[in-house]
Amino acid sequence: MYYPIEAVRKFAARYDAIKAQGNQEELNEFKEQMLARRKAIVDSVAGLQEWEKGSSVEDTNRRIVSEKFEALGYLPVDFRDSSVMNSTFVNTRTLLTEARWATVRPHIEALVNQAKHQRLARYRSNTIWQRQQLARARIQSYLDQRPWLEAVFRPTVLEVLNKFSVFKDIIEQPNEAVVLAESFDPAMEALPSLLKEYADPTKRLLVQRMVEGGAQNVSDPPAEEDLNKVFYATTVFFSKTSKLDIPICVDSEFRKRMRWLFNVGLEDVDGTCRHLAFNSKASDAVGALLRCARLEYTTTAEDLDDLDLRFYCLGCEGRERKLARSWRDCAQHATEAKHNTDNWQLLANKTASRVRVAENSNLKDRRPRFYCNRCGLGGQFRDHHSLGDLAEHLKTRRESCGRIETRDVQGIKDGMILDSSSTTEA
Repeated sequence: MYYPIEAVRKFAARYDAIKAQGNQEELNEFKEQMLARRKAIVDSVAGLQEWEKGSSVEDTNRRIVSEKFEALGYLPVDFRDSSVMNSTFVNTRTLLTEARWATVRPHIEALVNQAKHQRLARYRSNTIWQRQQLARARIQSYLDQRPWLEAVFRPTVLEVLNKFSVFKDIIEQPNEAVVLAESFDPAMEALPSLLKEYADPTKRLLVQRMVEGGAQNVSDPPAEEDLNKVFYATTVFFSKTSKLDIPICVDSEFRKRMRWLFNVGLEDVDGTCRHLAFNSKASDAVGALLRCARLEYTTTAEDLDDLDLRFYCLGCEGRERKLARSWRDCAQHATEAKHNTDNWQLLANKTASRVRVAENSNLKDRRPRFYCNRCGLGGQFRDHHSLGDLAEHLKTRRESCGRIETRDVQGIKDGMILDSSSTTEA
């Protein structure tokens, strides 16, 4: 700290003014003030010189530490971290000699490794995510090329990444490792066998349920060729815990139906299937449907759903005989019917199309729908009618249908057949 020349001139003028007054006491007090200010300046300069000297030592220590750890193979981002450079081992006015380095090195090296681990932890999650994205793209591309049958029991892409060690080992390599899409080639080569190992236990459990239910087309213990028979439409299960009594077949929606519709629990979805029971009567009925439709015995449930056929049960009597049913309805009917359900009639495509239209219309109207059985149409309907509409129809078509009054409800019923839309519900 130094005084500018103007300040010195002011002090001199002040000194001359006090001296001229002849006041010795005031003059001595002024001298003491000036000496105190001078001492403060001298002390400040000495402190600055000492700080400059210490700063030079600290900079030298930092340079020495950087050279040492760079030679040891550490990254600058780690050994130049503030926790290292500002530590008491480096940020000190004691010069870091070779003798002192041998003493403090373990402590400084521990700080460098700590900084390294903190850095890796900050970037680890992002590194893992980037590698998972590379693996996801390759796995999904492979799965998209596989038939739907393999999709029923296979894990999700995320499960593949988390459960299969061949992928985890690559993803969890150190951050410094270079992982590219090609790095997953060995894992992709092993993926088909891994997926088979994942799916086969569930298939074997289902085949075992088939054996317990009396299936004749599988062996006990299950053979390799029996595993894909779980996809056949003739493989019909029912839930022991559900009151819906709706058949459960292995199709692309199998896991979703098991979980949300049939109340069988997550443990069954994951592979135990202990609440599923194979129904041989329903299975035989579906086999009869396949023969009626001239389809192969290997037809899958998904194939039948795509065809969306409609059938009459020729074992029923009365109006039930003309109740058009889907193949799943036929399987359910077989479990309830008191008669044999091995005799079916396949509806013509045009007729089945009209049934499907009726099923999808007026879903909330559960009143019966009828068609005329006295017309010259041979019993084949064109439009669906309510009871009142049929009464009007019979009055206007009395030549061919007979004289029937509107109030003659029983006569109307005798001249009509209940149509499948009477079973349609929301």
